[in-house]
Amino acid sequence: MDTLLAGGIDFLKDDELTADPVHAPFDERLAAVMPVLHRHADRLGRMPMYAINITGTVDEMRRRHDQVQRAGGSCVI
Repeated sequence: MDTLLAGGIDFLKDDELTADPVHAPFDERLAAVMPVLHRHADRLGRMPMYAINITGTVDEMRRRHDQVQRAGGSCVI
């Protein structure tokens, strides 16, 4: 992701089937991606958009939405 953002990409998204798989849990993805996004936001003067998949039960989606918002994210799918 860092390389893509450094190259000028300003919108990234999860695959529609990526919600909370064992190999890439939601919480770990969010924790790994947000510092990279913030670093590039500081460089660019705007936050690149990352559409992270929050699919799950209604309660899981609400919790994940709130996590993304608290982390400074601006887009969910």
